[in-house]
Amino acid sequence: MAIIVPLDSLIDGAADAYVATVVNNLRDLAASKMNTVPDNITVRDMDLEEDISNTNEEWLWTVTSANAYNDQLGATFTVPTDKYFAFFGCHVLTNGSGLQKIKWTQGGNTTDIWSLRQLQAYDHPSCITRKPIVATSQTPLQFSIYGTVAQDEEIVFMCYTAEKRGRLITEKSFGG
Repeated sequence: MAIIVPLDSLIDGAADAYVATVVNNLRDLAASKMNTVPDNITVRDMDLEEDISNTNEEWLWTVTSANAYNDQLGATFTVPTDKYFAFFGCHVLTNGSGLQKIKWTQGGNTTDIWSLRQLQAYDHPSCITRKPIVATSQTPLQFSIYGTVAQDEEIVFMCYTAEKRGRLITEKSFGG
């Protein structure tokens, strides 16, 4: 299981330094995989429709079965060609959330489980992970949420997309 760190417990500047590291590492990975230089890569906020085909553009996920994992991206979602994702935290915005865990699967293998129960103790239920979930081009990706209540959960992920500059955004972004 991943080690999550509640945002409320971080000292000033720690989150910014962590985000800069995530951005730089994601940019370097994408550049290496696409055989180009990091200056040719844009790292941007994930666009729900463009990147993961979530056409309602909301960070709303459904727990249909309580006390079980509920898949969220569909059985056949694959990271689009020449895109790279980094998921490194989340904000749980649902009042009375029953959210307990998020399980990440890539290529049929469980790559991590975020245990989020401890966030209920904080005024702002938000966290970063010690190690981001990095999903590479053409890799099957799934995340499943485990909740104690069958309900919609508003979970805003902290996540970035890296791609060749000009595919969606022509300018450099995020420290590049």
